Amino acid sequence: MPRALIIAGAAATIATSTFAYEGASDTMVDSVDEILNRAGYDVPVTSLTDQQIVEIYLAGNSSMSPAERTQRIETVLENEAVTATILKTDEDRDWGLVVTGEHSVKTSVQNYLDRVGLDVDADALTEEQVAQIYFAAFGSDGSPASRLDQIEDIISN
Repeated sequence: MPRALIIAGAAATIATSTFAYEGASDTMVDSVDEILNRAGYDVPVTSLTDQQIVEIYLAGNSSMSPAERTQRIETVLENEAVTATILKTDEDRDWGLVVTGEHSVKTSVQNYLDRVGLDVDADALTEEQVAQIYFAAFGSDGSPASRLDQIEDIISN
């Protein structure tokens, strides 16, 4: 798909989105802004959702090939409902998901860590670890045990 259409589509999606980012950290938002600028996208990062911010951050800082990274970013910009969409169910809220509010991504991660009994301070984690844990905890259909195994691996690396 031509880049101009992707940018136009992203701008239209963003203009109609009711949930612009508010929970991602300033560091993560700045990093995503740099990733998008470096890739030549003229998309206002402040209008992206938390999920889009986290997904683009993970893609931009991954070991993906440049082509895979570009494809992933385009997919995230084209769709509000990206593949690893945060579930936002009552069960997720029971596990500590904070849907809106300043620093809601990190708060959600800390709530989840506390709920599963992991003595880890989310403030001591890297931005990448916070993003990975956020999706493992709230964007996965896996069992609670498999989510916990995945999160323990993220924390130990």
